[in-house]
Amino acid sequence: MVFQAVPLGSHRRIAHPNGDPDPLPAGAAPGAITLLPMVTNTFYARVPELDQNWADFNNGTLQAAFVHTVRLMQWGLVQDAVAQNGFGLSSLHHAAPRRLRVAGKRIRDGATLILLQHADALATGGPNQFATREIVLPLYATDQKTAENLPIWETVLELEPIVYYSWMLGGPEAPGVEDALTDYLFTKFNLVDPNLDQPPVGSFDPLNWNLLYVQVKNTDGGTGDGGWQPLFVD
Repeated sequence: MVFQAVPLGSHRRIAHPNGDPDPLPAGAAPGAITLLPMVTNTFYARVPELDQNWADFNNGTLQAAFVHTVRLMQWGLVQDAVAQNGFGLSSLHHAAPRRLRVAGKRIRDGATLILLQHADALATGGPNQFATREIVLPLYATDQKTAENLPIWETVLELEPIVYYSWMLGGPEAPGVEDALTDYLFTKFNLVDPNLDQPPVGSFDPLNWNLLYVQVKNTDGGTGDGGWQPLFVD
């Protein structure tokens, strides 16, 4: 048996004599860009179902700064984003790495996902009206579609929970996030329940800060603009 493979996202090489196909011709820009809830890959699919020991720090096995930070952030979403059902996080549980997903029209092979995250006071205008940080990630096609029959694309890169929870809370400039990221000595929050790392209600503000400016750019330069959208987990 002979197995033949190509790098992820470069499947067009299979039908090209020298493996170096010409760039795709220019086409219409992507449209109807929608940021979908983040998902785990199949390896981690059942990790979010686990809650054993996650709500019990008295056993001493989980008392670490990393876990403390993740727990603070989970509380921030569960307690301070009730109106959005925690943006998909309904309860405290073990967290797994997740991939970003997006749906849209006319997204083509080689497209990149561009996310702009506000890096100062929250604003609702375009991305050039205030400081932002840019995140650019390659997208790859999946075999799935939305209910509206739009193809779903996702990143191979997987974000650790401490990263995507901080994004869902608004990034380092948002209320409470920097304190959560730097609370190595467990002293920056007047915890309601130290055993559960539960901060007071209102320590975070995800309802106002969970926003990313979403764009998808094809290899010919055509760019679809999805505007400001919140980040959810599935």
